[in-house]
Amino acid sequence: MKKYIALTISVLLMICGIDITSYAVETEFVVTASAVCVTNAQSGADLIVALYHGTQLTGVKTYNGMEGTISADYADDMKEQMGISDSIKAFLWNVKTLEPLIKSYSNQINNLPIPAPPAEKPNRVLTVYFSCTNNTKNLAQKIARVAESDIYEIVPEEPYTSEDLNYNSDCRANREQNDANARPAIAGKVENMKDYDVILLGYPIWWGQAPKIIYTFLESYDMNGKTIMPFCTSGSTGISGSLQGLRSVCPDSTVTAGFRGTVSTADTQIQSWLDSNNFSSAIAKRIRLTAGGNEIIIKLEDNNTANSLAAMLPLNLNFEDYNGTEKIAYLTEQIDSSDAPEGITPEKGDFTLYVLWGNLALFYQDFRYSSGLVSIGKVEIGLEHITSLAGTVTAELY
Repeated sequence: MKKYIALTISVLLMICGIDITSYAVETEFVVTASAVCVTNAQSGADLIVALYHGTQLTGVKTYNGMEGTISADYADDMKEQMGISDSIKAFLWNVKTLEPLIKSYSNQINNLPIPAPPAEKPNRVLTVYFSCTNNTKNLAQKIARVAESDIYEIVPEEPYTSEDLNYNSDCRANREQNDANARPAIAGKVENMKDYDVILLGYPIWWGQAPKIIYTFLESYDMNGKTIMPFCTSGSTGISGSLQGLRSVCPDSTVTAGFRGTVSTADTQIQSWLDSNNFSSAIAKRIRLTAGGNEIIIKLEDNNTANSLAAMLPLNLNFEDYNGTEKIAYLTEQIDSSDAPEGITPEKGDFTLYVLWGNLALFYQDFRYSSGLVSIGKVEIGLEHITSLAGTVTAELY
């Protein structure tokens, strides 16, 4: 029987260039040099992708579909055949009844668009520093190197002169420190602050506190949920007295224990400070879902369910539509949900686990409160691609 089906498909492949009557006018092919995505496929449709060299068939693969969207990463699945092929055909058949479902797509491989490369993984850590005499700058550069972070200098719109820093007089620095509302202006800004989970924040100690320009910086961005790890330079004063001020302007951030260093601070001392403040775990885990050349980036919650799933990756998940509200996929292993609440009210972009059935659910519509639903994460990038998730999807840490 298998031989008969294979022979039948081969015959169909050879004749698939004929003008087949379209049975689903809204069904569309999106074909790139690496993947085929079919939208609005009819129930029972299977996608067949065939490669040719001239008129000779060089490779064929059938993707078992379902109603809705069928995705096929054919270039990966037929790597050897791609090297000897110059054209491609793609079409839908109901293999059980051998009925065509849509006019075939064909093109030269060289004419296919090349999909954009996956988005480069952004750095999740930023070292930020304010320095007037280069002491803090030198320490910040060391810390950024050890932490493998991006780095940003806070530059005042009005630079500080030596007279401004003459602490034995009524200088600018003293006046600002004595004024609770002082917020010196900053030249420039961090364009992608939302990308960073951890801010390593450096400054000199002025009268036991952080300079008021540090407050300007912190109040200029949404710091909710971020971890701020302060470090300082000073002649003799420690950093602990400045932390309460930082926490007062960032009440929804985690401000860790600080670190006082000098130009001679060793890398091992910096690493010890990072480790003691759980630096690695402060960088939020993310999942990337990839299918049909599209990717969805999900920021994970810090709970047992999310951590349990992350430990299982990478996975190939088979997503299907459910209830016109969500895309679901079943796991083959049990996932830990021991710290989960009784339920949640999911919103568009929520990535969840439905404990009662053991399936993942990625919502593309808001929904009502559901008992047994556990939050795993939230879509950061690619919200518009959720509705096209179908078939085999690669899930990996990002």
